[in-house]
Amino acid sequence: MSMRTVLLACSRGDESPTVGILTRTGYGLLLKALTGTVQYNGPSPTTRFGDIGFEHVNFFGTPILFDDGVPSARGFMLNLKYMKLLVHRDRDMSIRDFIAPVNEDSIVGRIYWAGNLVCYNLARQGILQGSLDTDA
Repeated sequence: MSMRTVLLACSRGDESPTVGILTRTGYGLLLKALTGTVQYNGPSPTTRFGDIGFEHVNFFGTPILFDDGVPSARGFMLNLKYMKLLVHRDRDMSIRDFIAPVNEDSIVGRIYWAGNLVCYNLARQGILQGSLDTDA
């Protein structure tokens, strides 16, 4: 599916995905496709300063980022309004006693945390699958 198709499928009314996440290669290919249609009015080639790259890329108003943890040939369109981090009340950063290992000049402690990332209204989330990592 194309990014446009997934974005439109995840949108309803004035709601649309709040962030898109691609692989590093997929993000590079998106930049390549987009920068071929942009005209720059930046500093002249003789100046030594100026950055004409993009800090952020928006696709129909949705910021697109890359993450090395995204599986190959995948991408995600997420609406963060429908995601919530629930923390267990007894395991919200509880710390145990520090101990000194026998063979090191240091102390070690354990921090416990438990919770779940909950996603509801799955119709507002999307997965891109296909040839995101190739020019084809």
